Amino acid sequence: MVSDIRKRVAERWGRVDYRSGTIEPAAKKSKSEVIDLTGSDSDNNSSNEDEGQGSQIKSNYPFKLIKSQVFDKNTKNSKHLVDLRDVFNDSSLRKSFLFSFQYELDFLLEQFHPNVQKIVLVAQEGTVLPPTTPKALSWVSKTHLCEFRMPPFTCHHSKLIINVYQDGSSQLFIPSNNFTYAETNYPQQVCWMSPRLRPCATKVSNSFQLDLLNYLQSYNLGEINRYIIPEVKRIDFAPLEGTEFVYSTPSNKYLSGFQLLAQKLQGKEENGDGHMSSYLSHYLCQSSSVGNSLSKKEPCNLFTHMIIPMLEGIFSKDSKKLPSTSQLLEDYRSHRIIPYLLYPTVQEIADSPVGWLCSGWFNFNYHRDMAHYDMLRDDFKIFYKQKKTELSLQRRATPAHSKFYMKSTTRNPNEIPFRELDWCLFTSSNLSFSAWGKNLARPRNYEVGVLLRSPNLHCQSFVDLIYNTKLQSLPENTGGTTVSVPWTPCLVQYERIDETFCISKDYSELSHS
Repeated sequence: MVSDIRKRVAERWGRVDYRSGTIEPAAKKSKSEVIDLTGSDSDNNSSNEDEGQGSQIKSNYPFKLIKSQVFDKNTKNSKHLVDLRDVFNDSSLRKSFLFSFQYELDFLLEQFHPNVQKIVLVAQEGTVLPPTTPKALSWVSKTHLCEFRMPPFTCHHSKLIINVYQDGSSQLFIPSNNFTYAETNYPQQVCWMSPRLRPCATKVSNSFQLDLLNYLQSYNLGEINRYIIPEVKRIDFAPLEGTEFVYSTPSNKYLSGFQLLAQKLQGKEENGDGHMSSYLSHYLCQSSSVGNSLSKKEPCNLFTHMIIPMLEGIFSKDSKKLPSTSQLLEDYRSHRIIPYLLYPTVQEIADSPVGWLCSGWFNFNYHRDMAHYDMLRDDFKIFYKQKKTELSLQRRATPAHSKFYMKSTTRNPNEIPFRELDWCLFTSSNLSFSAWGKNLARPRNYEVGVLLRSPNLHCQSFVDLIYNTKLQSLPENTGGTTVSVPWTPCLVQYERIDETFCISKDYSELSHS
């Protein structure tokens, strides 16, 4: 059965050229049939009681795990799970504006309630699979496609939903998945959900709204100006005070990407407390793709050589040359910085419930640049994986297509990091130059995300919240905001035998357990 599904997925998506955004004839797959879609059990340990979907949205738990038809067939309802039908099948929904990199309209349109009046899809040319089923075809008259061309090696990678309801209220969603059946169900996916936002008489309520409007205006497209921007201007974003909208755009008229993130976090790392010298700074990146080295002369990673050093103030944002690995290793020791890159191992993918079916969304082609990989593995010792004893039976080590960047400060060596957070960014931006840009260069992609900051910012695993409730490491928090994440509560460093999954290598000889 799994092999049949895998074959259909490969045939359906094998003809999409994600670099150029065009549809190409199906190419012959290598014998491993690892599907590159990146561009980018019946046993249940859960003891939680059934919870109604009407109570899903709580201001202190804005992240939901997207329910999978594969993993969650026998999982009890939970306020921490959300289905796409929960987002689109609301009888009061009137307008829905969608931004994504892939649209499978046979799958997407069937999620909507018949009462919806307008669906606007913002899409890069060549990334929309047209409807073919009678039910999906019946929605065409309500659907408007805002399609535009992107240059080669760039993409419209944003994932954003803006819903407008009958009473004039709105709600925003940032899912980690594009709108296809396979991507929604095979890797793990997360969705950030705003509270319901009411209409507002004032022009701009806060920085979230201002940045969202700047992002929309950066497209310079008539359809967005006509359909979407007027709706966003009518929303009261006051309930999102303290949450920032962080985006990337190739437009040179707007500050975006890493430059925008650095501006929002500027000064947050500075602290006059003399005891800070004994604290440890933990920086974690969980990404579904890792880009190439920033330099052809020597291995230079975006996370270790630019993002962390600039946020820590180790080198100036105006510097044209990034620091060397040897210098950074010394700086990391003196500043007590520990980097973490959570990325799936080959064995984790092989051991997941759907095996290689989830692999095509994880793109780290280090096979052609081993010096870059060796530097991360041997010098920075950056690679981490999920703790096997804490996995759920339903999802096991299935990797997540989400992208989280976060910082945690611990005050003694025995304190567990990433329980309390300094800040967290949930975004569509993979760890790549195209997504982030550099200190002096703008991004190439469109990307969106939300930045949350302390005080009272917690982190907890969906593994505990939904599945292994008897093993909860933390009680459900009653104050502040909780960042719910799709990995085990504890992370462990790679062992010597572990190998990072590489999209270009052939793993056909490994069997699925």
